Parts: sequence; C-alpha cells; structure tokens
Amino acid sequence: MKYPKFVKKIFIFIMTMIFINFVSYHLYAAGEGNVDGGGSGNMGQGTHENQWIPGDEGVRVTVVNAETGSTEFDPIDLSRKSHIGKSIHHFEKECKLTYLCGKKLSAANSNSSYLELIPNVPLPVIISSNTYGKSDPKAIKSYFTDNGTLSYLAEHVGITFDELVSGQYKLVLEPIIYFTYDGRYYAMTAHEFALYDTLLNGKMREKFKTTAYKNLAYSMFLEYPELGVGAWTKGIDNIASISDTLKYLGIGIIHFKQNGIIEEIPEQNDIKDNENIESSNKNRLQISTDPYTYRVDTDVITSIELYSDIDITPANPISVTFYIDGNSYQINDVVIPAKESQVVWCKWHTPDTPKNITAYAKVTGEKTVSIPIVIEKLKENEPPDPKATDVRGNWKVVKDSDLPIEYRENTLSWTKWYTVARLVEYTITNTYTDEEGKEVIETETKTRIEYDFYKNYYTASLSVNFELIADTYCPTASENRKRMGSGYGTNAFVKCRMTTSESSNAVTGAQNAIFYFPEFTYETYWRLGELTERGLNSILEFKNNKYSPFFSRTHFTPIWYPDGEKSYKVYVQVVDAWTPAGMLQVSKTDAVSISKTVLDDWHIGEVLEK
Repeated sequence: MKYPKFVKKIFIFIMTMIFINFVSYHLYAAGEGNVDGGGSGNMGQGTHENQWIPGDEGVRVTVVNAETGSTEFDPIDLSRKSHIGKSIHHFEKECKLTYLCGKKLSAANSNSSYLELIPNVPLPVIISSNTYGKSDPKAIKSYFTDNGTLSYLAEHVGITFDELVSGQYKLVLEPIIYFTYDGRYYAMTAHEFALYDTLLNGKMREKFKTTAYKNLAYSMFLEYPELGVGAWTKGIDNIASISDTLKYLGIGIIHFKQNGIIEEIPEQNDIKDNENIESSNKNRLQISTDPYTYRVDTDVITSIELYSDIDITPANPISVTFYIDGNSYQINDVVIPAKESQVVWCKWHTPDTPKNITAYAKVTGEKTVSIPIVIEKLKENEPPDPKATDVRGNWKVVKDSDLPIEYRENTLSWTKWYTVARLVEYTITNTYTDEEGKEVIETETKTRIEYDFYKNYYTASLSVNFELIADTYCPTASENRKRMGSGYGTNAFVKCRMTTSESSNAVTGAQNAIFYFPEFTYETYWRLGELTERGLNSILEFKNNKYSPFFSRTHFTPIWYPDGEKSYKVYVQVVDAWTPAGMLQVSKTDAVSISKTVLDDWHIGEVLEK
C-alpha cells in the first residue's frame, strides 16, 4: 500500500521525536539530587525602592570536594535573565558551607562587575511567584542532573564531564534573588540575604518577609542531612526565621555515585536471617553488637558499636537504619574520628507476647549486621492463699548476708562525638611559560573545610526509693503504718527516678519489679510489680491480690511470723531501665515491724440490741 508523501514526512517526524526523547531519557541523570522545596506565598505590594520582580532569579553552583565539602573551584552564578548594563551590589562569591564554617560577608570591590552565566537552556522556576508558578524540586533536580547542564558546568570550572561526575565532587546549589532594596539593586543567595539582614537588624525582613523568608528560603532545602547541613522537616507553610534560613534553608546538593555504583538500603522483608552484606569499604568500619533479652510490652533501647579506621565527618556522615519487628528506625549524622568508636542506638517498644526475633542494623556503605533478640514474659510464682492454720515449720530467719544478690548498676555512661568545622587557608602554586618564553610563577590562596572532633559525655542514673507499709485495711497499724500485726497485708511503693544528662528520649524509666519475701526465704514464691505511674519518674506496686477480699494491691504476712523490730523485710529487684549503654537495675529492701497478730485484734462477742 502506498502512502502520500506528506504522510511519510509526518511518520518520519514522529519517529525522530520518539528517538530524541529516548536518547534524552537515557542520557539524563548522571547525578542524584538532594533537593526539596517549593515554598510560596502572597508577596504583597512592592515599590520601586523595595521590590522583587518575579523571574529575576538564579542559582549559585559550587563544585565542592565530596569528602570534605571544601570549595574546589570558584562558585558560578547562573541567571534566568541577563543583567548586562545594570549596576549590581553583591558580595564576594562564597558557598553556604563556607559561611557555616565562619566565613564573614565581604562586599565585592566597587570596581568589580558582577559575573553571571546565562545558560542556553533556561533555568527552571527557582523562586515561586504568581507570575511563573510554584517552583518544582523535581524540575530543579532534573535540570542539574542533566548531562547537558553538567557538561556546561564542567567546562566553565575547567574540568571534564567525566571528572565532574566521577564521585570526587558534589554540587552545592543555592537560590539567588535579584532585587531592589532602598533604591539599590542587589544579587544575593538566601544565606547571604539572611546574613545581611542580621547585620541590618532585620530591616530587610520588614520589606521582603514573604519573598525572602518563604519563597526564596523554601525554594531549596535538603531532604536528608548531607555535607554537615541538616534536613528541613518543619514544613513550608510558615514564614521561616532568620536562624532557620541560615542553618537549614536555601541549599540543594547534587551528588554522584563513584563508578556508577548506587547503594540501596534493603527493605526488612528482603533481609534474610544471618545475612551479612559486605561492602566495597568493608575495612572502614568494624561493627559489633550483642544479643538482647527484653521483657514484653516494654520500652527498650538497642545499640550497636561502630569503630572507624578513618575520620567520618559531617561531609559524609554515617547513617544507621535499624529494622526491628516490622519497623525501621534511622539515625543520621553519625561522626567518628579515626581509630575511635561510637555507640549508635534506637528506642522502641517490645510486643506484648513473647517471641524470638532477629533485628538488623544497616550501616551506610558497610554491611547489614544481625542482632538476636529474645522477648520474654516475666514469670510470676504467686504465693498461695494464706490461712489462719499456716505454721512456721522449719523456717529460720535469713541473715542479711544471705539475701539475694544486690544489684547496684544504677549508673551507666556513654559518649557521642561531634565536630566543629573550620576554614583552613592553603596556597596553590602554578608555574608556566609565557609567550616570551619566561617562566611565570602564580600563587593562589584557597580555603578548605577541616573538622575538629570533640566528645560529649553522658550519664544516666536510676534512683529507687522502696517503702513497705501496712495495708490500709489494717486498722491497728501504728508508727506511720510501719508497725503491724502479722496476718495483715502490706503495701509496696517502689518510686523510681531516671535522670540523664542527654535528652529524655535516650533513656527509659524503670518498668518492672520482682518482689521476694522472707517467709519463703526469698525463694520459691515471688510477686511481680505493676506500673501505676509510667515515665522517667515511675512507680511500681504489688499487683491486685486475688485472695484479698477487697482485691487490693497487697501481700499478706503469714500469721505465724515472729515479732521483731523491722523483722519483716521484703526484697525488690527493679529492672528494665534502659540506656544506650545497657540496662540499669537496682535492688532494695524495706521492712515493717511485727507486733502481735491479726487474731489479737478480733474477738467473738454478742452484738447488743439498741
């Protein structure tokens, strides 16, 4: 069948476009983007003296060392429109990372013109506006991971495309706003705007509150921590503060995987028991862990210890993801100096039924280690129903030296590394021969970021106050319920207080207690405590006694128990107060004095009629 020529032309055109799109798709994404954003708001009315015209925007691109975050080349400012012929006030170009290390704002020489590049492929919308719409982080990522853009940037910094995407470098992106303030025309990144606004005591914020601290600040921020800058997690609905803008906002990062290797963090259902996934950097870290035994329905902490052969800095920190019983817990920004170690932990709640599980800890760039966990239910051997006919038998008084083991693990400590970044100046010397054959030596002073490591020391302490007193249903108790007749019940109050120098999220309160009694020589039978108050200041009491006529929280003393000063001594072991360094447990004793019996308080008599 023959087709008209114009049909053939249309067919060829369609196939050509499909081919171009196919090629473009497969050339896309030499890098990956850590960029989020999109804040927008009503910018209000501006004046000629103080105004921003939508679309007058750009992006500062800085090629930095992937390992340290140090600036490797002079930053490049890309603009959406040309500013030729305009007098622009600006600062010496610096990267946000450099400012975060203490670099001060420095006004550019009045004789130096502002240098910008206008890419052949226009920038996507960077700052949201009613005119151009909302900025799209996906579009920004796409633009700066496109091979064409990356080749363009590589050419202008003086390296090859292959070098740029080799994994040796990262791109730091910062939104730029061009605006008029007090009649002067400025070019500033979001970070520079906030720094300069600080020097002016917030006067620019009065004029550009929404434009600068919503549209500009939220145009880029990190989805996850990188190069020492934290992720922004507070949303984009409110006007940002100057401090938040300086610390978190106005930055995106493009990174490249070395040799094209992309590391995937496994999903829990993809992990098999005893799996041990080795990485290409397996000698960088040593990971150690111990098996754990926990109780059901308990807040606990699971830890691993990382030992590093090299410096792990904020430029490339470690992330650890724990996969435990169907949930995952991620800990970011772990830093460790060479030849040192760091405990990394997560807090979680055990299920309410006993089981054995295998937890996993996935360390970025390393391996997945398994953590055996036994979750048990504390066994209670409840004493039998006390009778008036119970006898002493061959029972003998137990000496204090024969009491169960005394637990005094009431304090544990751990440490956490942190860093302080600083700028270090260094000189590069270049030697070449000029056109006249003379040797020329040029020196250039640059700065790099280095990190000093410091250690925070943390402790957690558990204090326990155990009070044993006569039951409220003992009418003849005296001496603040510390003296009673045998055969009556006792109440127990175990008041636990957990204190820590770290955040409260790093520890749990005491959550379980086991009571042992002298009539059973602290063996054979025991009771479990029940939490009546939870938290770091917890209280444990006897469980409700099924043999009590009032179903009260009591333990009955045997009617045969001999009289004596503080002779009825109860022992309690308090457990399950967890810290990153392990479990705290404390044992205590308290006693009541026994004087006479319950039978001495009762007699059979005639009830007289009124």
